[in-house]
Amino acid sequence: MDFVLRGEEEGTGKGQSAVVSVPKPSDVPSVSNLPTSNPPTSNPPTSNPPTSNPPTSNPSNPIVSASSVDNGNNMLVTPDNVLGKANKVANPTKSMEMSNAGGEDQGSKGFWEKRRFFARQQETLFDGPVFKRINVVKIKWDGEKEKMPGSRYICKNLIKESMGFTPSDVNAFITVSDVEFEVSFKLPQGLDRFWSLYQEKGRSPEWEGFRAIPVSKPEVKNVTVIFKNESIPPEDVLVWLKRQCKVLAPLTRLYNEEGFWIVGWKVQVRLDVSNNVTKHLPNSFFIGKERGVCFYPGQPKQCFKCGSKRHLANDCTLKVCALCGAQGHVSKECNKVRCNLCNDLGHTHRECPEAWHNIVREWVVGI
Repeated sequence: MDFVLRGEEEGTGKGQSAVVSVPKPSDVPSVSNLPTSNPPTSNPPTSNPPTSNPPTSNPSNPIVSASSVDNGNNMLVTPDNVLGKANKVANPTKSMEMSNAGGEDQGSKGFWEKRRFFARQQETLFDGPVFKRINVVKIKWDGEKEKMPGSRYICKNLIKESMGFTPSDVNAFITVSDVEFEVSFKLPQGLDRFWSLYQEKGRSPEWEGFRAIPVSKPEVKNVTVIFKNESIPPEDVLVWLKRQCKVLAPLTRLYNEEGFWIVGWKVQVRLDVSNNVTKHLPNSFFIGKERGVCFYPGQPKQCFKCGSKRHLANDCTLKVCALCGAQGHVSKECNKVRCNLCNDLGHTHRECPEAWHNIVREWVVGI
């Protein structure tokens, strides 16, 4: 008994369907002539050909699928083919399998996946304020416009001669209007130095008629604090930090590459500003007898004893008391005691009511 076979011809590579054999209707026995004792349940009649593979010889029958089909050219455009390349196929099911397995469609899909990846990467990269201005100060002329000395006077007489800056210290000099000019310094130390000098030079004759206006706001700093004693409680570190600046986030432990704690913390703070001069944190400090190191980007190096930025404590010639912080005598000659945690006189860190060990002791006694 003959069967009707429809499918894709192997070895052609063109995706064309081929009919192997089609018997005539007269050669097919009818159901009534078959023996009643053994009904042909396994062989369906050939009058109903398989409908899973649509005939390709009849272009009037469109291929039904979720993809766009051009019946005239026997073209199937798959959803993954985003570049508009069409694959000539006869079996849309097999075409979709080929598209999902690889080939040109998979390459097109990978291309757009990369585009989406880069788009997400760019959004993460530029997340936050774009073109943020830092270390900028505005110099404005408040006198009569006709008596304005000019921008060259500001550069030469004010910035160079009065303040002592050089072109290597300045990032840019911007003319905003006929009476407004902005100076952008390369480093935060340059801006701090400008405001420190402006407190002294602002009332000199060469600055008459001019006024300095702050443009850059105090930045948030990610501060790193490191000790060499693992018993230092983080609560004491927070007490000291809150006395120096505004703490914006809790302390976070720092670990090395192997996952060990290095007796250090990272914390986000906002530095205090007085008369447009940023109050920076010291490079080192003491909690009790334990010395801690504090650093962050843009922090100037200064002497621990006198606060000078021209030398460090090892080269300082002044006598500074480690107990009260006063100059002129050492700790052996001091009659006053100042706590280096809360900065109050009359007690040391051991007796400080804000020290964590004393707070815990009160809790235990209360229980």
